[in-house]
Amino acid sequence: MADFTNSTASGQEKIESILDQITVTEGALCMACQGSGTSRVLPTTIPYFGEVAVCYFKCDDCGFRNNETMDTSRIQEKGLLTTFVVTKAEDLNLQVLKSNTASVRLPELEFEIPHSTQKGVLSTIEGILSTAKDALLEHQDARREADPTLATKLDSFIAELTLCVAGLKFPFTFVLDDPSGNSHIQNPAAPREYEHRTLKYYVRSAEQNCLVGLGVENDRKDTGSSSSLAQSVNPDMGEDSTNSTVKFDVRSQSKQRKGWLKFIDYDKYVDEKNFNFLPIPCQNCQKEGLMKTCQTNIPFFKEVVIMAFSCDHCGWRSNEIKAGGAVPSKGKMFTLSVSGTKPEDVHRDILKSNTADVTIPEIDFYMAAGSLGGVYTTVEGLLQQMREKLISANPFARGDSADADDREKFSVFLEKMELYEQGETPFTLILKDPMANSFIYSPRMDGYEDAELVEEEYVRSKDEDEELGLLDMNTEGDYWTRDKNSADQRRGADAESV
Repeated sequence: MADFTNSTASGQEKIESILDQITVTEGALCMACQGSGTSRVLPTTIPYFGEVAVCYFKCDDCGFRNNETMDTSRIQEKGLLTTFVVTKAEDLNLQVLKSNTASVRLPELEFEIPHSTQKGVLSTIEGILSTAKDALLEHQDARREADPTLATKLDSFIAELTLCVAGLKFPFTFVLDDPSGNSHIQNPAAPREYEHRTLKYYVRSAEQNCLVGLGVENDRKDTGSSSSLAQSVNPDMGEDSTNSTVKFDVRSQSKQRKGWLKFIDYDKYVDEKNFNFLPIPCQNCQKEGLMKTCQTNIPFFKEVVIMAFSCDHCGWRSNEIKAGGAVPSKGKMFTLSVSGTKPEDVHRDILKSNTADVTIPEIDFYMAAGSLGGVYTTVEGLLQQMREKLISANPFARGDSADADDREKFSVFLEKMELYEQGETPFTLILKDPMANSFIYSPRMDGYEDAELVEEEYVRSKDEDEELGLLDMNTEGDYWTRDKNSADQRRGADAESV
């Protein structure tokens, strides 16, 4: 009896808590009779789906009622293209979270499910394809009377789609494209990468920004010309500038960090006179803004280019570090052995380029090149970013709907990574960069011994050279003498004769 009373009280508290979150608006306009009514809005979160607002309206004059659910999830910085190759029947049961802006494609069948259909669903690969098949079958009888040729072609297509849904035709590719970045396909190998699933993050186009609700036209009248915009930031390009200088707060950064890069002599490393300004459209709102770049030299490493962009209209920001110089003849690999007795080991500064991959052998973890892009942080910061990325990219590996064993394994994996961040648990971090554009701080640069870090060069494999596009580069010989019969050479010869 006591347990029942406690559970009842607990349930009443939950109800009261929900009621407190409801926003009630009296005198709201009725769209049916133009009268007034009462509107109620409850913001809540649906697991594996996102944030939504449950809206309810009732008109006091005509009695009209309406209720709907609005998606209020945060739009991610980039769109997400997930490609999954279905190779066995078990893959059809993998969960799929499809947002309102996501579309599905089957390249082998030249078939696409647009974003306007099957809005905001949590289903499986089989469920989404089965729903599409049923929608095609729904009006087949009417098509046979109106257009028998089209109906016959659709019968053939539906037959092929049925084989895929029934698990009788493998392999086929399931592509989930979501400009908002909020759609996912379950990873059966989480937290490790699954060989048949690939993720690609991309910059949204202007049309895709409009689709996700962020699109605004690039109004040149509001932003002004590129020259006037540059003059407002660069003091050397005009007078009466409101932002006459661009300051990087590097002194306070180095004080908080126990790393190697200390900008004590600020002018020695970063010269504000050498800042470059490049007018480019904002990736988020397409309004024109300025990309600020500065080339500086990292001691004991190489020259790098610091790039920063900030939009004055929508507030979107980005920053990136690119290594400069020629293509090195060999790649570099850093092996950092954290003993667990010196937490300061994870405070080492680390520069990971977008061509570097990361491996942690103790937990069988591998992060492919291109993940997280180019970042300059500490070992602790890199581990934290990788852990957060794993959580956001594998929503089906956690929660009540996940398999108990998989959920337990994923939780243990995340706990180990969190312990590694603290530097009190031994582990090995391997940073491999075929372009030698990555870097881990070593006390040897300051004259101390460093037995925990091993730095070595290695010869790139043919596959690495091909992936980096180095096999297509030819810097020897003269193009005109190598291809005398080309149209470009003939045009060059005509120009010389004139």
